This record gives sequence, C-alpha cells and structure tokens, in this order.
Amino acid sequence: MVDPKMDLVVVRDSSGVPFDIKVAPSTRIDLGAKHEELSQLAPNQSVSVHFIPERRGDIARSIQVNQ
Repeated sequence: MVDPKMDLVVVRDSSGVPFDIKVAPSTRIDLGAKHEELSQLAPNQSVSVHFIPERRGDIARSIQVNQ
C-alpha cells in the first residue's frame, strides 16, 4: 500500500508480515537510475527498503523499486 498524503508505505516481508514505513522528505525513491516520487509508486509493486528503526516508527532511508 502507498499513501502519499500520510507519507506512508506498507511493505510485506518474504513471509507476508506487513510493516508500516514512514517516508521522509530525505528518502530516496529510485527506479533504476531514475528518481521517483512516492505518489508514483504503485500498490503491490516489489520494492527493497532500507530504513532506520525509531521509537516513533520506522523511517525509510531509501526505497529501490525492483524491476
């Protein structure tokens, strides 16, 4: 799930467990060599997320769209 209004993505790990990840203004979203915006991500798109665990919630450092 992608919610640009809430700056949120919900990703599932390989076993299907969902994780809410906040997207910060500094988060890089890349499709190959191209930079994307959160609103351009599609639901059910395969991504890899590097995040920083924080007490208030996980914050995405980068999101790489898998092709």
